[in-house]
Amino acid sequence: MCQSATPSSNLIVTAVPFDVKDFLSEEWKLVFEDHDSLKDGLKSVDFSKVKLVSCLKQGEIRITCEEKFERLKAGNKIRLGADVFLGLWRDWEALKENSVLETLFRTQNITYLDFFGDVLLDPSGSRCVLILRRDSSGQWGWSCGGLDHFRYARQVSAVLPIV
Repeated sequence: MCQSATPSSNLIVTAVPFDVKDFLSEEWKLVFEDHDSLKDGLKSVDFSKVKLVSCLKQGEIRITCEEKFERLKAGNKIRLGADVFLGLWRDWEALKENSVLETLFRTQNITYLDFFGDVLLDPSGSRCVLILRRDSSGQWGWSCGGLDHFRYARQVSAVLPIV
């Protein structure tokens, strides 16, 4: 079962349409068969309702991203994707210390979020997901994490329960 933490305040982020070619480059692609269509109608996300899950089972200290992806797909939840990632990123760029990401850091000690609702294919053909990460200087940045890597307990995914 995926363990979770839930932010306590009402934090709404607007989903921003994500164009992989505009955001990254012409060589990147979305893997449509791995897309979570349950997220498609979301115009905004209230992060007080979002679950932040590691998907580690008792006794595990890490799992592969592919295993995490399978566990997330098997659960009764909506995997948030690139549009919410971009909404959070834009919110942080505009509001910095007053952003949802900084509130998640202050209230839940969240320094990492990945978004398995959309899987990307990089120019070399590797599958990856978008990541937001807070560095030791207090700055948030984004990257793409390969599904051939490992994830640990503090590396959580953003999901919504299906109501």
